[in-house]
Amino acid sequence: MRWFNDLPITYKLLASVSLAALLTLVLSLFSFQRLNDAHRQIGAIAGEDIPKVQALGDIRGYLGELRTYELALVSTQNFGEYEPRFAAMDTAIAGAREQYASHLDPDADRTRYESMRGAIDGYLAASARLLDAARAGDYEAAAAISSDESRPQRRVTFAAIDALTAADREHLDADLAASEAAFVQSRNALVVLTLAAVGIALGAGFFISRRIGVALGEATAVSRAIAEGRFDSRIEATSRDETGRLLESM
Repeated sequence: MRWFNDLPITYKLLASVSLAALLTLVLSLFSFQRLNDAHRQIGAIAGEDIPKVQALGDIRGYLGELRTYELALVSTQNFGEYEPRFAAMDTAIAGAREQYASHLDPDADRTRYESMRGAIDGYLAASARLLDAARAGDYEAAAAISSDESRPQRRVTFAAIDALTAADREHLDADLAASEAAFVQSRNALVVLTLAAVGIALGAGFFISRRIGVALGEATAVSRAIAEGRFDSRIEATSRDETGRLLESM
């Protein structure tokens, strides 16, 4: 550290300030990186996981409402009232299915999704046959389709939707847990780095101020001795900075 002792005091102070600025910059870059990571994780959760779960809930709700219309149509035999409701539900289900498909990961396992899609297609086909029978005025056939085809297919469809929903929720929970873990790690690392930066900055400041203070203390003691008429004081300059040159001249 001889080279550091010989630096002018101004340079030593500049070195201390520069070290503090460097540590601040490192902490800022670290915080920025962790915030970006957190933003990407939250974006994936909000933009992919949550919309998928919501879309499945919508599909299930629309299918349940469609089943209600089927039973009401068979019971009331009022085709004119329920035909537009069937059409509205078909449109709503198609929209929700499209919404879910738009968030599918191309690399993910699609086994459950394909199972659900086939079950929904089967249910909608049975519902269409029921509506065709009602349109022809054959409500006895419509009732048979409702009982023998639509009802069991609805159970199969709901089971497939529930299985896919459970898988998506499990994936959502895993992403939330990973995000929480990353937050805790970032927080702990930031606390440790902040404490380390403060400690290093304080240590550097203490080291520099002590170097200067010791030299000035020696100069003050010699000056006091000279003022008292004692010229036998020994003094040793250990640096080539301003304080060292002052001690050397004395």
